[in-house]
Amino acid sequence: MRVIKVLFWNLYNKNLISPLIDLIQENKTDVVTLAEATNLDISALLNHFKLNGEDWKDIQFSSTNDIRVLAKKEVNIIPFKEEKHYSIYKIKKNGYLDCLLIVV
Repeated sequence: MRVIKVLFWNLYNKNLISPLIDLIQENKTDVVTLAEATNLDISALLNHFKLNGEDWKDIQFSSTNDIRVLAKKEVNIIPFKEEKHYSIYKIKKNGYLDCLLIVV
């Protein structure tokens, strides 16, 4: 069984790319869940990982939501439900639901 490492951080609408990159790399994180992330430059973050040979994706319900989920390409995450203060995602492994990820 593969362990999926998840990092959660409430950014309080700050563009904290450098410390976020350090946390992800130090902890070998697979999934990053961010709250209050409207000012984070997601494309710069994803480009940083791409330049370092890692493929990450941005999983988002709508552009108006300030909850963001980023995951390594091999992690299968499917948006399931979104409300004003939370989002629910399904994490699948081998075609079966493995767990739910709820970001508040």
